Amino acid sequence: MVDATYNSDLHFEHTLWTSELTFWGGELKSLENRLNELISHWTDKEVLTKLEHYLDEFNLQSNIVRDIQKSIQQHEINILDHTPNGSESMDIPRVKEHLKLRHKMEAQRETYGNLKKEFFLFSSENL
Repeated sequence: MVDATYNSDLHFEHTLWTSELTFWGGELKSLENRLNELISHWTDKEVLTKLEHYLDEFNLQSNIVRDIQKSIQQHEINILDHTPNGSESMDIPRVKEHLKLRHKMEAQRETYGNLKKEFFLFSSENL
């Protein structure tokens, strides 16, 4: 028996990722706003340098979120374009593409989570 990967499964995972990325995007905007407030109130150069580092990191993360969102949208279009005969199962190249996206999401989830932990630890110790 051959296992099949179904379009509906891929679409469901894309939907979950998109929701997660949308949440991160909103969270990053809030964090950036908070950092800008903190930067405007601090004069200590060491603290300001660290705050600016986090601002740069949060901006980078915002760009990564947008890039992954675009990749998901492109993959959705690719799936639709390659299933004209109504087939519900996915071919190997598109499954491989999906697995790459999954790996990217997992890595981003870890990177973003670690950055937030680091920032909150810094905040609690210094601000």
